[in-house]
Amino acid sequence: MIVPNLTTVDQPGERIGRTAVDYLIDEIDHPNDALITKTIEIKTNLIVRDSSFKG
Repeated sequence: MIVPNLTTVDQPGERIGRTAVDYLIDEIDHPNDALITKTIEIKTNLIVRDSSFKG
């Protein structure tokens, strides 16, 4: 166990993976559109614990 408890970021790994695969398949199916830059934002959660507080 780590003391103090560390603040972490909770990332939805399954959703990130599914989104990446969906966009990869789309690029394979439509190679002429592959040069378009896409930005995808997926919500994460900050889990604040003791390491973020001054002691």
